[in-house]
Amino acid sequence: MIPLVSIIIPTYNRTEIIPETLDSVAAQTMQNFEAIICDDGSTDDIESIVKSYDKRFRIVRLQHKGLPAIARNAGIISARGQFLAFLDSDDIWLPEKLEKQLLFMKKFPDLGLVGTNAYFMRGKEKTEELYFESSSTFHTNIINELLFRNLFICSSVLVKAHLIKKTGLFCEEHILKPAEDYDLWLRFSAITDCGYMAEPLLWYRTNQQESVSMNHNAIALAKAHSTVVERLEKFTKKHSLTVSKKAIIKARRNYTKDIIRASGFFASLPYYSLVIRDTIAMRLS
Repeated sequence: MIPLVSIIIPTYNRTEIIPETLDSVAAQTMQNFEAIICDDGSTDDIESIVKSYDKRFRIVRLQHKGLPAIARNAGIISARGQFLAFLDSDDIWLPEKLEKQLLFMKKFPDLGLVGTNAYFMRGKEKTEELYFESSSTFHTNIINELLFRNLFICSSVLVKAHLIKKTGLFCEEHILKPAEDYDLWLRFSAITDCGYMAEPLLWYRTNQQESVSMNHNAIALAKAHSTVVERLEKFTKKHSLTVSKKAIIKARRNYTKDIIRASGFFASLPYYSLVIRDTIAMRLS
């Protein structure tokens, strides 16, 4: 039987925690799915864990690249479902996650993507702290709002699989790694309405022992966001899609300013001309 939903789970050396993730998939109230575990060259015994589940769970083995986009794309290519759901191998779904999202999409058939809120999970501790503190359910064209911040948690997102033919896959460029999912959601928002359910339907795990400095993360994220906006502008031009020129210029300018703030004055000198360019463009538009 062809599955309704293909669940794509990239992973790398997470045998200690992935069983809880896969258990949350197996416990879904909507059981018409396949789970594709995309292994990025793990050195641990992930295969024996996957084999402990039923035949709906299968593994795609890859050489280690360190880019989740590559693993997710391998899952998309291998998927057979009408819908694609994305789940990181350290996050945990609530049992009604898929069922409620599918009902939401049935109620609003113009939606091509829907995400949900989440609870934070700090290490092994599940909390009732919300990822998005103040947010409301919506189902509309949200590209202008999405340009200024990512409204979708990757492990919450469900999309219509056929739309990937137009949006393209996750970008596999290294600079996009901190925002590769945001990049794809923006392309979806350019071609279809998107929805968000304020109800938390998963636990999003955070690592309290982050080894990379916050400043380094901020610089990488700001540069990724700036690149994402540039890529969206090219995508909309290529497909003759309507998007607010003012919104693109404003978003690009804001993310460039983020790079400057995070990097410091001298490291950011090459970016100041971009801010000046976009400031002039805003005044002329």
